[in-house]
Amino acid sequence: MRGLILGAGLALSGLAAIALLASQFGVINVAATQQDAAPVEWFLHRTYRNSVALRSEAVMVPDSFESDENVLIGARNFEAMCSTCHTPPGLGDTPAASGLNPRPPKLLDLAGRGEPQEQFWVISNGVRMTGMPAFGPTHEDSELWSLVAFLRAMDGGNAATYQSLLRSAKQTLRADDGHDHRHGPGDDNHGAKKQASEQNHVDDGHSGHAHDHNAPQQTSPDEHDHSTHDHGTHAHGNTASETRAAPPARNAAEVAANAFYAALASGDEAAVRQLLKPEVLIFESGGVETSADEYASGHMRSDMAFLKQATRTFISRESGIAEERAWVATRSKLQAQLGDRKIDVISTETLVMRQHHGRWQIEHVHWSSGKTGDDH
Repeated sequence: MRGLILGAGLALSGLAAIALLASQFGVINVAATQQDAAPVEWFLHRTYRNSVALRSEAVMVPDSFESDENVLIGARNFEAMCSTCHTPPGLGDTPAASGLNPRPPKLLDLAGRGEPQEQFWVISNGVRMTGMPAFGPTHEDSELWSLVAFLRAMDGGNAATYQSLLRSAKQTLRADDGHDHRHGPGDDNHGAKKQASEQNHVDDGHSGHAHDHNAPQQTSPDEHDHSTHDHGTHAHGNTASETRAAPPARNAAEVAANAFYAALASGDEAAVRQLLKPEVLIFESGGVETSADEYASGHMRSDMAFLKQATRTFISRESGIAEERAWVATRSKLQAQLGDRKIDVISTETLVMRQHHGRWQIEHVHWSSGKTGDDH
């Protein structure tokens, strides 16, 4: 028996030494592009499922969380908070979703997965090393249960179900201009929203803009157009120090991005329409606009007005071009004074483009933001 115990101790010591050496010399590849071996993937997924099942047992499911109102609130919040990673039906994956490892489940796969208490636990606590954030520290439980209600409603649904719920949410939920991307108690308007509704994300009556609407100076394509370079699927990254000037364009897609914001800032609707595909899909707040015409009759005018008084500080930009498709993701600090309220947020904007007759047109826009200080 003593020999068995000694042997087991030596084996464990040997495994610990191997693990320490692997850590010390960087043997394990931590790249998101590296796929786990099948046994490792099985072990991690089994650990995840059993951990969630055990810890969610203490979660009390509210009796009325699947009300029609909660489903619509959840639909609006899902689009603003979750759709970048958990691809809705009928849409292609975003660059973020494509680059995560493990790949996040699509909305319809997610909708039928697990019990309500398990879905709530994951949304509230997040999952380490998967890219799934914990929304519990920044959101009310009622807001998270609305997301669970939406997931339950989408079980067995399709693209038409998703778009129908979004349209209903936009038409029936109280909102002003639909530009408020801030969520949770950390934003500077949470108190007003909580008094208005314990569950509903509403605007505050000022303009509610919280995405980045800078007025970058339009860059000459002749000066910065690097479209003749071989980009392939290479992604360009730029994390220069903060500057109030528009980021210099390093390829034709970035030229189009700068021109888009410049056209908005100058109030040039014709130029904006020229840069947008007629069937462009625009995600803002909990709303969706599915064409350039709808955008022109909806948010475009308020976007243009807001840009005239907002200051944007460029933080970083990444972009990529692959044949006829391109994407540009820009991160900035957005500051503005709207009445007696000061806006100071970190803003992210993603533009997805397709080449049409030799020029780039924007086919998808996604704006979102969070308060400064959370992540610099």
